[in-house]
Amino acid sequence: MTRDNLIQSLRELANLLERKPLFPLPWTNSINNQPIGFTRRRAWNLEDLKEIARGLGTFKKRYNDDYFELVVELPSGLELVYYTDRAKVCKKVVTYGCEDAESILLNIS
Repeated sequence: MTRDNLIQSLRELANLLERKPLFPLPWTNSINNQPIGFTRRRAWNLEDLKEIARGLGTFKKRYNDDYFELVVELPSGLELVYYTDRAKVCKKVVTYGCEDAESILLNIS
C-alpha cells in the first residue's frame, strides 16, 4: 500500500465511522481507550528509532520499565507511539544509598 492509498483509506474509514456511530472499531481498544494496533509502531533497533525520530520532527519522550517511546499527540488527543525496548536506548544504572556508610565502616575492627 502506498502512502496515498493509506491516506485515502483513512479518509474513507473516518467517513464511515462518522456516518455509522454504532459501527464497531476495526481494532481493540486499550485501557486508556487508545486504538492499539493502529497507533503503535515498534522499532526493532536504535537505528530504526533514530530514523523515525528524524521523520517525526516534534515528539515527546516517554519510558517505563520495558519500553522507550516517542509520542506524537494529535489535536484530537490520539497518540501515535513509536517504541523500542528501553534497554536499546538507555543504560541501566544500579545505585545503593547507604545511611552514613563511612561511620559504619570506621566501627569495623
